[in-house]
Amino acid sequence: MKKIKKRSFHKDSKKKEIEDKKKAGNNLHKLEHAVLRSSTVVYQLTTVFPFYIFPVTIVIDEEKVSIIYSNFFYSKQVVQILLKDINSIQLESDVFFAKMQFNNAEPISFLWKDKAFRARRIIEGLIILASESVDTSLLSIEEVRKKAEELGKTKEVK
Repeated sequence: MKKIKKRSFHKDSKKKEIEDKKKAGNNLHKLEHAVLRSSTVVYQLTTVFPFYIFPVTIVIDEEKVSIIYSNFFYSKQVVQILLKDINSIQLESDVFFAKMQFNNAEPISFLWKDKAFRARRIIEGLIILASESVDTSLLSIEEVRKKAEELGKTKEVK
């Protein structure tokens, strides 16, 4: 009888070991996917040169928005906002340019108008995709950009 108990204990520990390996493999896959999502640029725009000698660049990926301020030669300040933390995107425009502001932070002026509106649509679409837990790992970056922009358009009031 002792042998049977030892065998069942051994089987249970093997089962647990196999389950742990599956969880570890699944977590590794999730980690690799998160790294890939945050390192792939979905869209990027930069301020117009004559108005900003040292440009400000907005880089959008599937996880965050990075705002890169070029303060001086070879000097940069990077501000990153996770998509889940974006509460509002304010966009003001005139004939040629737009001003974009995230969560009442410092506005970024002198962006090309069409690029700023596209960036806002993409960001809003990515926020919707993330809130719906849509897995975009099988889509190309062009497809993600296109679908996010379509989703962002549906929220626009004309």
